[in-house]
Amino acid sequence: PFSFLLLTCANAYEALQCGLRYQQLTFLFSPLSFVPGERESALCLTPLELPEPGRRFLVDVEMAGTYKLLLDLQNNLGLSLRASRVEVPYPAPADCRPYESYYGCPVSFGAEQTRFWIANEHLQLKLPTADPTAHAYYRGQCDERLAQQLQEILGAIACKRPGKRDRHQYIHAEFCQTGLPQQIVANLWRQCLRSQHR
Repeated sequence: PFSFLLLTCANAYEALQCGLRYQQLTFLFSPLSFVPGERESALCLTPLELPEPGRRFLVDVEMAGTYKLLLDLQNNLGLSLRASRVEVPYPAPADCRPYESYYGCPVSFGAEQTRFWIANEHLQLKLPTADPTAHAYYRGQCDERLAQQLQEILGAIACKRPGKRDRHQYIHAEFCQTGLPQQIVANLWRQCLRSQHR
């Protein structure tokens, strides 16, 4: 349902916002964020703190996968979503040309996080597959998937039986990262608290 959710958005900006909200349903390990700008805005990936060469490998894999998703949306919908510039969170290699060839734009290195800068005018382009009714349906399915993931996390916590305070902190952290509607989070939180008192 996640892919269909993106395709049924009103415009590319809304698709990016859905990607942020439902990032736990994606292949990404690194947190996604969005930085709005005056003329262009950035889709960002904050790299995980891993030892090298694992960190760089994960950065490259997630950058390539995220950009491929943008290009797939562009090709399938006939929109221009190419980055105007890309920032990479590691030192420049000896030869930067393969990076600029792949991303089709200037690439700079040594940034704090990955940033794909996209022109704001491109983010406002209407998606030809926009469908508010289908979008609401797929959003509901994505919410259900997130809720299922949280139930699995709660089950794992119950099996570990950590101390009550540790459980509260861990569960709170997991809920805060989901992007689920507040009502669903509140219901799951109540369920979790009830199960702890049994």
